[in-house]
Amino acid sequence: MDDLVIWQPFMCLENPDKKNIVLIKLNRPFVGDEKMFTILWKKACLKAVVDGGINELYNCPDLVTDQFIPDFISGDFDSAKPEVLEYYRKKDVELIPTPDQNETDFTKALRIVCDKLNRTQVQVACICTHVSFDGRFDHVLANINTLYEAYTMTDLPLYLICGQLVSFLIQKGRCLVQTGSQQRDRWCCLVPIGEPCHCVTTTGLKYNLDHQCLQFGKLISSSNFCVDETVTVETDNFLLMIIGFKDD
Repeated sequence: MDDLVIWQPFMCLENPDKKNIVLIKLNRPFVGDEKMFTILWKKACLKAVVDGGINELYNCPDLVTDQFIPDFISGDFDSAKPEVLEYYRKKDVELIPTPDQNETDFTKALRIVCDKLNRTQVQVACICTHVSFDGRFDHVLANINTLYEAYTMTDLPLYLICGQLVSFLIQKGRCLVQTGSQQRDRWCCLVPIGEPCHCVTTTGLKYNLDHQCLQFGKLISSSNFCVDETVTVETDNFLLMIIGFKDD
């Protein structure tokens, strides 16, 4: 029997005093999710900001700038303002240029994070990334592509968090998704990205799948709903899962 992979997408929003995650902030504006971001920040033992994301952090009126000092800022620095970088440099924040254009700034930042974790042997539960699912669709696709690339870098779960939704990439095999009971309005979808999933079976959803094929041009599991606190998914290929929530 294959090992059962356990996903806990809302663990990163619980027990804010327990520092056991990594947080990466991408270049995206805050959209009323400053409270959620603050929880993630407090839980993070390693905090990274990617390129223009530092402008957003610096200029956010609802966050006290000198209370949100990252461990490092990385990117090709085509978006980060020089005066903002200088502010954080004076705060002893590590600035790491990553000029290689063959990878996105997100992917390069993830490589840095994984290297730092390997060298320090710090134990964390997951990596959370503050992203955007609106605006430029090519950026959205690039972020999803990094979910694929992450499997070659780390065994840690990688979550993309935007506003009131969290997404992650389920790999081939069986997994258990703990959705919890504290979040309301837990709509969800299961999307095959790139290649079809020929055999998908689920439990715990309003519309469960029973050895069904998910494929663009045919069926994708959109507008679904988590009805149980635990959802199981068995798939023969990578499957993107997105869960919406209200954290009040």
